[in-house]
Amino acid sequence: MNDCLSVGDVARRLGVPPRQITNMFYNRRLRDDLCPVFAGRRVIPLAYVKVISRELRKMGVSVRHREHQSGEEAERSARGTEMGADR
Repeated sequence: MNDCLSVGDVARRLGVPPRQITNMFYNRRLRDDLCPVFAGRRVIPLAYVKVISRELRKMGVSVRHREHQSGEEAERSARGTEMGADR
């Protein structure tokens, strides 16, 4: 089971542009020691999504509450299909 996400995955879950999350790392609002960059991609642990969501809300950004979804569930909801409909 993969317990890490990319910036794009987190952005889809929270309904914000990926660049907004990336900028939060560059501006040191988020801890890059907990979310390292591997092969040019930032790796974000699932547990850290709640921290990102909280920081976005502190900045006044409207956030969707989808921190609990797996990557596959988030993808399906982003495409607008229901869970299990394509099985």
